[in-house]
Amino acid sequence: MLLSLLATLLLASTPAKPVADIPPPMTNGVFIDKGACPGEACALSGKLKWTQPVAVYDRPSSKARKIGALRANEWVEVVAREFHMAPTRGVVREPNGQAEQLARGDVVYIIGYQGEGWVELWRSGQRLSWAEPDIEANLAEIDWDTVSKTQPEPVMWVKVRRTKAASGWVRDFTNVRCGGQMDRDPDCPPLN
Repeated sequence: MLLSLLATLLLASTPAKPVADIPPPMTNGVFIDKGACPGEACALSGKLKWTQPVAVYDRPSSKARKIGALRANEWVEVVAREFHMAPTRGVVREPNGQAEQLARGDVVYIIGYQGEGWVELWRSGQRLSWAEPDIEANLAEIDWDTVSKTQPEPVMWVKVRRTKAASGWVRDFTNVRCGGQMDRDPDCPPLN
């Protein structure tokens, strides 16, 4: 009985074994995370309003064509979200406190942001959280590849439905209202 219990405990804390490097699926070097809402307290859903005019595009792409603009203070409904990011590649040097999820030599990719310094990693199809040691101690030590100066910046795209004009995709969130879960203005609709 005691041996069985010890064997069970050992198996439950068995470190991860290195896996083959399977990069995230990409389109033109960009990982597209459909439905993502990166960042702490992100709530890009339901009804949103921009306080300044903002361009509306025909599709979520760097080659998108502008098809119009939201008017200042126009309410729109969010119908889809996509976060586009060129992944940053790294190799696990030491798994530390993430030894059940990562192994020395694993190749990982940053594919998104979770907020407060946390990122989302891709490990051969598995998603997991990670942060630099100054944010959270004892997580994996990772050697990151140098990021090319030509690497595109991450872009958040939101498809919006409009009542009196063509619906489309928006990527500018500098003047958006009601886009977070905290500190919502009194006239913001309830979150779904």
